[in-house]
Amino acid sequence: MEDAGAYSLLDHLGEHGDASATAVAAGALATMHAPIARPAPPDLLPLADGFVSLFAQARAAADPLIVEGAEVASALLADQRDLRPLHGDFHHENLLLSDRGWLAIDGKGLIGDPGYDVANLFYNPLHRDDLRLDPDRIRAMAAALAPAVGREPETVLRWAFAHACLSASWHLEDGNLENAARSLRVAHAVRSVLREYG
Repeated sequence: MEDAGAYSLLDHLGEHGDASATAVAAGALATMHAPIARPAPPDLLPLADGFVSLFAQARAAADPLIVEGAEVASALLADQRDLRPLHGDFHHENLLLSDRGWLAIDGKGLIGDPGYDVANLFYNPLHRDDLRLDPDRIRAMAAALAPAVGREPETVLRWAFAHACLSASWHLEDGNLENAARSLRVAHAVRSVLREYG
């Protein structure tokens, strides 16, 4: 098993700033999602399977924002393109600097639209609400990350919004109302920028 190292993108952010960390993430995503000749493994889980919790919470009408998130997720899942293996949990602590460059760890074995792999970055770092809720940062991330997965910034933001609502639904299932509320604050911040697209 390869040693991916101990220096994470979170460490890089602390030393070089958020814009530099986002640029590193974009480069890693572009490499991960570059076309490959061989077919995808047959046992990957469809991306839609990962949204079961969000749809269940929406049916329970847990929160209007979750209902809206489920509607956005449903539309995105129905319009997936360029299906390929996804990391499924791509964020600052799952990208490590090794001897041969940045490596993503702890993939979730999904297959679906590459736009989804950007979503979790908006939700991270978990302890940095000053970044996660900053509309300027959200805009800048969408612009920097969208080309890496071949999507428009608006589409990337829609995946980010849906993912934040999904995260809230997981916390609601666990009875963790405080973390659910934190997730929904991220969803609200992303949605406020998304609304600029009309």
